[in-house]
Amino acid sequence: MNKYKIKFIVKYTFELDGRSKEDIKEQVDYISHQTKILDMPFVKKRETLNIRKINVKGNK
Repeated sequence: MNKYKIKFIVKYTFELDGRSKEDIKEQVDYISHQTKILDMPFVKKRETLNIRKINVKGNK
């Protein structure tokens, strides 16, 4: 049996306005915990899937 390592990356792109870096961090924290916001049509989303076979040494 073969083993595989899977890496699934989802990148979101959107613009935020704020007065300070802390203000932007609070907005990102709120957005990241509210999954419905990330599904909105104005948010760009790119998914990447990497599959790599793992070489296993030892008992087979």
